Amino acid sequence: MEMAMDKLVVFITELSRAQDARLERWKKDAGRYNVFAALGVERKELRHSAMLAHLLNPRGFHDQGILFLRPYLELFDIVLSEDELSKANVHTEYVIDNQRRLDIVIFLPDRTIAVENKVDAGEQTLQVQDYQEWLEKQETRNAGKNVLVYLTPEGSKPDTANPLSPTRVVSQSYSDIASWLQNRVDSLPLCLRVVISMYIDICKGLGGEMKTDDEEVRIFLSQDENYELALELLPVVEAMRLQAFKDFWNNVRKCLDDKLKEDQRAQWRTYIWNDITESNSQLGICHSSEDASALNNKFVPTGYAFVFECLTGKPYVTYYGMLRGENAQKLKLLDAVNEEPLQICLNDSGVDWKGNNNKWWCAYQYLGSAGLPDIQLSNQAVVLAIMKDNQESGHSVASRLASSLYGLFNDCYQWVEEHVANTTK
Repeated sequence: MEMAMDKLVVFITELSRAQDARLERWKKDAGRYNVFAALGVERKELRHSAMLAHLLNPRGFHDQGILFLRPYLELFDIVLSEDELSKANVHTEYVIDNQRRLDIVIFLPDRTIAVENKVDAGEQTLQVQDYQEWLEKQETRNAGKNVLVYLTPEGSKPDTANPLSPTRVVSQSYSDIASWLQNRVDSLPLCLRVVISMYIDICKGLGGEMKTDDEEVRIFLSQDENYELALELLPVVEAMRLQAFKDFWNNVRKCLDDKLKEDQRAQWRTYIWNDITESNSQLGICHSSEDASALNNKFVPTGYAFVFECLTGKPYVTYYGMLRGENAQKLKLLDAVNEEPLQICLNDSGVDWKGNNNKWWCAYQYLGSAGLPDIQLSNQAVVLAIMKDNQESGHSVASRLASSLYGLFNDCYQWVEEHVANTTK
């Protein structure tokens, strides 16, 4: 249906009035305020673990005893007496074998419950299996009673669990956490009720549920004529959003190309894997001796590469780092490549890199943790900032991201050059 311009002008004018009314209401009731969002900890894994452990601790200064612990354990069909629950000891960052750390451990009189919390980080090699083995080593009377909870935003299943282990692994989402708390919130004292309600909204957001506090706008759009026009606008707006992301990451790629050209590193080039707007998409720098099929979007480096991963912020928030391709992984497993000098170089870079024990990554870091802007396709403010950056001649945000990845490339350049011949065959 062709959209008349005068009709569109009226629509935008009336929609603006509805938005103004919404802002006035927010001024009065602060309905969208959230202290966790204000502190910027919505996706901070350690902060979530600390919050959950605090609530599960029957001696926590929330002073609600086992109010949170009992129903949480019941989610896993664990029913214990009040006396047993009151004896629970709850720990965070609990160090076990091989210097691994469990995010939360709950020691109960007859069993142990462990929670592995993965907000944005991926699984490490054999990580869940190692946790199962540690739980198996707890007192023999607990055999088969211990549980490992694998908590992720969407309730994903772990890749490294051992199905033959007597330790049960249960996947849990942040929406599950929100539901668990929602059933308790109305009975809480006022101060705790306000804080927990805010935390529930954060958990719902992590689980993929969008909080809508747009009563005025929804009333406006519920009118048939307005709703029909909104549906006409929707594909146009969505196409603009996707194009803005493509343009932004192509600007990042151009900045990287310019840096490679400026430093006369013709033996290296940029590549893109998957469509930029798809989950798990990747933009990076690889050696030019890699397969020429890199020019299409289904290329994966076999050697070392320097990449941005999850360009849309899905399924994890965007991160960047140094990646091992298949050949590089094989050589590392065979101890045919000594990565110690590389790790020393990374440690000296001044960046708190993660992942040196990871199968795929020599090092990685989330954009937000590195002080860089988080790039999320689903975030309205991010899309507007990207559109603005695309229009600027200097593309300051794109240039900043490119400089961060290129800085890592520069730090590791000499070491990687020495190993190119073996890893890109």
